Amino acid sequence: MSIFLWGTLFVMFSIPHLLMFFVGSFEYPSWVIDKVSIFVVLFCIFYMVGIKLIPWNNRPNISLLVPENKSYITTFVFLLFVLIFVRTLVLYRATGSLLNTSWAENRNVSDEVFFMKLYAYFYYVFSSVLLLCFLYRTHLKIVVVIALLVFGVILSRNRMEILPLFISIYWFYILKENKFGGLFFIKCLLLLVCAVYSIFALLIFRYYGSIDMFLSSDIKWGDFNEVVTNMLFEGDGELALRKVFYYFVYHDNDFGGFGEGHTYFRILLWFLPTSLSFGIKPDDFAITMGQAWIPGIANFSVHPTLFGDCYANFGMCGCFLGLFWGIFIGVLDSYIRKAMYNNIKGFLLLILVSSNLVTIARGSVYNGFMCLFVGVIILNIIFKFLSFHKSLDS
Repeated sequence: MSIFLWGTLFVMFSIPHLLMFFVGSFEYPSWVIDKVSIFVVLFCIFYMVGIKLIPWNNRPNISLLVPENKSYITTFVFLLFVLIFVRTLVLYRATGSLLNTSWAENRNVSDEVFFMKLYAYFYYVFSSVLLLCFLYRTHLKIVVVIALLVFGVILSRNRMEILPLFISIYWFYILKENKFGGLFFIKCLLLLVCAVYSIFALLIFRYYGSIDMFLSSDIKWGDFNEVVTNMLFEGDGELALRKVFYYFVYHDNDFGGFGEGHTYFRILLWFLPTSLSFGIKPDDFAITMGQAWIPGIANFSVHPTLFGDCYANFGMCGCFLGLFWGIFIGVLDSYIRKAMYNNIKGFLLLILVSSNLVTIARGSVYNGFMCLFVGVIILNIIFKFLSFHKSLDS
């Protein structure tokens, strides 16, 4: 599990951060960069201590898959289809045409329609079936699931929704490989490049507004590709989120609501709706950080990577949260390995957890934690129901 948290942080923070030293281009005073570096090193040390506190087992074993449970795949593919179909219907009714859908319109509909608020919790559960389609080699279902995922992300422009596709392919490689040679690492590198490119391409696609506006822009593929690659090499988009972390350090967290642990108080009070908490549950801290970064834009949120979020919540003491995250991921890892003996549930958990760890590493900590936590609950409820139904049939 750690590879998805640290792989994301490596791409989004470590590489750009280290490149600054080689290039010698600092946007902030050297003391800011030094303080950030010390914070990250301490966080990593505490993380290693935390994860060592949880005993590790062998890597996931594909031999635990039982052929008889292949029938469950159809159930999850159907649930994924229904989920995306209902969201498509909701967006169509709200916009009058799917060509009018956009990131902003999707956000507006999400604020007004209760189903849309729950969508992400179910999405990562059902989309996890792609790994099982690969492992059981159900070729038609592979095509169907990939088509559903691509269609869904085109409508929503939510870049995180593409994660189950690439993460399923990655886990398929891991589970099928007996040895990790040079060819394996080349495949993984190419997969990473494709994933990063796709995320940036979706971001550019989002900037065009509606699908109709994108199509009417008559942009050539070469021009679109140039915009994406320029953003990549200039360190914009997701690669620029670390700059928000630098900004918070430069101002010593001197913003309203900072240094009070709001992200983690929200996680502790996950069961309590913010509107019904009488002020006990803090508001979304991502919006608080967004107001600090760019004041005056209503409901604007920002995610300064997991490192930046920890610093914004507790200042330099936030490095101790490395211990929490180390223990948390160690517990998750042990839970998934045990779940694999319940057959396919463990393999579904691999994608559900991995996808949301990327979201957490990106800095969307509360949303990633909630999608992970609620997703695990939903998955367990589904398997309880399926087991009960199976026992009635037998």
